[in-house]
Amino acid sequence: MIVLDTDHLSCLEWGSAESANLRIRLAEASDQIVVVSIASYEEQMHHGSKDCGIVFVRKCTAVDS
Repeated sequence: MIVLDTDHLSCLEWGSAESANLRIRLAEASDQIVVVSIASYEEQMHHGSKDCGIVFVRKCTAVDS
């Protein structure tokens, strides 16, 4: 199992030499399960905006919000 953290996700999102290396390593490990923690998901959803992602979801109090 390969666990990617927030730094890995940012690296993949923004692209760089490190991103290319990570993509190669992930491709070489195609027989492995790759997972991301819920903490990384939440950090990515925040992405510096108070009206974005998980913050919006947390504000919802009903299905029709």
